Amino acid sequence: MPDLSDKDREMMKEVREQAIDEIDIDPKDIPDEKSRREIFLERIESMLKSRDFSRKLSEAKLKQMSNIVVRDMIGFGLLDILLEDDKLEEIMVTATGKPVYVYDRDYGMCVTNLRFENEDKLVHQIEKMGRHVGRRIDQQNPLLDATLPDGSRVNATIPPISLDGPTLTIRKFRKDPLTVVDIVNLVGGELRFV
Repeated sequence: MPDLSDKDREMMKEVREQAIDEIDIDPKDIPDEKSRREIFLERIESMLKSRDFSRKLSEAKLKQMSNIVVRDMIGFGLLDILLEDDKLEEIMVTATGKPVYVYDRDYGMCVTNLRFENEDKLVHQIEKMGRHVGRRIDQQNPLLDATLPDGSRVNATIPPISLDGPTLTIRKFRKDPLTVVDIVNLVGGELRFV
């Protein structure tokens, strides 16, 4: 996560609110998610530049801040960083205020420096995932078991089914799955037909 000052966060919050009011893009008009994201990024970056008179932030910092605002608006917030990493197999949010855990293909179970400090923010991301796949999670349906468009499996719970607050587990799959030949090469064997 980039190091952001309180001024940076305040400016991002203001731009996010402005973007919600001013940017009106119908997903039906631009069905390609990557193209929609690029349009959002350009507009958000322009809004940030128009507010940045006194400090003159670097281009790299403005791009980082734009990505964070867009990620929060149309992505899955902090989880997008982890969802983009193809080396991760699993993402686990066990409680608010505690670190997010991941299972990395090379390093095994790892603790990240990411955490959801606020229960509402985590529930918001869980609800957004549900809406993204046409499912709903609420007091009457406190369990979400779904598949994201990229093939990742999501399992989430919210109170009253989870007594200690919301939980979220995402099981990711490789973008480039292993073939039979890859598996044979990994175990150092030969193919034998019986």
